[in-house]
Amino acid sequence: MMTQLDSQTAGQPATNLVKRHRTSAVVGTTIGVLLVASIVTYLWAATPARPNVQTAGPAEMVTFVSHERGLAGLPQIEQEQFIKSWQGRLAADAGYRDAMRESLKSLSEEERKSFVTAMIRVMKRAFIDDAKRYATLSQQERFKFVRERLTEYASQAPLLKDLTRDTGFKRDLPGGQDEVRQWLMENTTAEERAIGEPYVEALKHISEQDRKQKKD
Repeated sequence: MMTQLDSQTAGQPATNLVKRHRTSAVVGTTIGVLLVASIVTYLWAATPARPNVQTAGPAEMVTFVSHERGLAGLPQIEQEQFIKSWQGRLAADAGYRDAMRESLKSLSEEERKSFVTAMIRVMKRAFIDDAKRYATLSQQERFKFVRERLTEYASQAPLLKDLTRDTGFKRDLPGGQDEVRQWLMENTTAEERAIGEPYVEALKHISEQDRKQKKD
């Protein structure tokens, strides 16, 4: 017959096993929490602060735009607002535009690549968004929409051309309207081109009409 001591002794291995599992679970959970906390802390520390577009210097703006968690880390609507505000300052302040050009000239090849990649991402998103909106409009609404966009593109092209003058960015970013359209189609996926081609054709058609009218 098993004595009380024998019974207690027999139960000890099971009890010890449960304790070990509990300890392992606690340790595992603690390590997991610390790991997540470390990642969050790293991301927070590595993410550049969002600059004030109206007061930030060129280098600060370029750094934020180029960083993978800078401009790209903002919600889409905030990205659009940021870019429009930046374009407004560049267009209105010739001195700031000159300083920005000098900042772009001083970029290393790696920094240039990061900046161009970031700008390509912004331009593609805006283009695809316009193409998607175009597809939802009636024929009459489409004409008005394309006309508005052509006017907007026409106002942006000279600014981009002036900003990148003598910087070596000419080979990376387009200048005039035709270059912008061609560049966008060459730097999009097959799926994106399927969405964008009808919109691009509409832009070309109305642009050609405008050119003929100016000649006449």
